[in-house]
Amino acid sequence: MATLEKPEGAKIFQKLVETHQNSLTRYAVSIVHSLEVSREVVQDVFLSFWKHQDQIHNSAVKVWLFKSCRNSCIDYLRKENRMSHFNEGDQESIECPNELPSVVMEKEEAQKNILKKIETLPSKHREVLRLKFQEDLSYKEISEITGCTVNHVGVLIHQGVLKLRESLAIQGGH
Repeated sequence: MATLEKPEGAKIFQKLVETHQNSLTRYAVSIVHSLEVSREVVQDVFLSFWKHQDQIHNSAVKVWLFKSCRNSCIDYLRKENRMSHFNEGDQESIECPNELPSVVMEKEEAQKNILKKIETLPSKHREVLRLKFQEDLSYKEISEITGCTVNHVGVLIHQGVLKLRESLAIQGGH
């Protein structure tokens, strides 16, 4: 990776922040349940990246960022020894939809319903489902972030999706 201390490096770093800041914040919120804390964690992740950039390969940047974010969130939870509940309003301030308001409202309602159902799943299922479907990471990337094997990630995602389908089918009266 190009050293970010040169002028072109600053542009690369800015692009990196623009590309990953929202998804890292969303992921951190799903772990620590606080937008404010999540923003601090993500800021620390980018500072850490700046310091360790020469040790990170281009192909591993996204995984490194998510793994560092996950570890920082876990460290925060251990340090603070607390868990608060996610405010649905925080999610809205992270995303900026570019669709018609009626379409956005329908999608938001469906998303809120699914997010409520995801919250009822065990934490490992919640985490891998968010990494896969919200952050669009591969099984291998999720494996590297969580420390689970690729096969176990697949099993967790499969089980989580089945439980969500069950839950949504029951709610829909099917």
